[in-house]
This record gives sequence, C-alpha cells and structure tokens, in this order.
Amino acid sequence: AGAPTQVVAAVELDQEISQIEAALAQAVAAEDIDQEISQVEAALVQAESAALDHELAAVQAALAEAERLEAGRALQVSRGPRRSSQPTQATAEGPPAKVRRRV
Repeated sequence: AGAPTQVVAAVELDQEISQIEAALAQAVAAEDIDQEISQVEAALVQAESAALDHELAAVQAALAEAERLEAGRALQVSRGPRRSSQPTQATAEGPPAKVRRRV
C-alpha cells in the first residue's frame, strides 16, 4: 500500500523540482536581460556624449570663425576705405600716363 503513495510523492516532488528549475531559469534570464539593458544604456550614454562633444566642437569652430571675421571687419572699418597712392588708369593710346615715354 506504500508504493503508490511513494510514486505519487515522487511525481509531485519531480514536478516541484521542475517548477523551481523553471523559476530559476527565468530569474537568471531576467538578470541577464537587466545586465544587457544596463550595457546598452551605458553605450547609449557614451554615444550621446560623443555626439554632443562633436557638436560642441563644431559650434566652437563656427564661433571662432565668426569672431575672426568680426575682428577683420572691425579692423577694416577702423582703417577706413583703402586708397591707392596714385591712380594709374590706362589711356586708349597706351600705358598709364606716368609710365609713358617720349620717343
């Protein structure tokens, strides 16, 4: 009379062990997924940081160029318009008058 009870108990124990193993496998898988998510999040943060650093460098370069152009413009304004010392306009007969020779 004890054998069928032992078989039922063994089957129930086997089922319980299977349930525990399945729960353990799920927990391990969930932990692995959490670790993967953490790694992906860290990689994303690094990528965003690198992208922001690149954008910042581009903005700084554009700002430096704008400042250089503004400084050049300010210097040109402070000097006034450029004038040549002597006008040298060519005439229809030949070279500019100041260079023309008598033959």
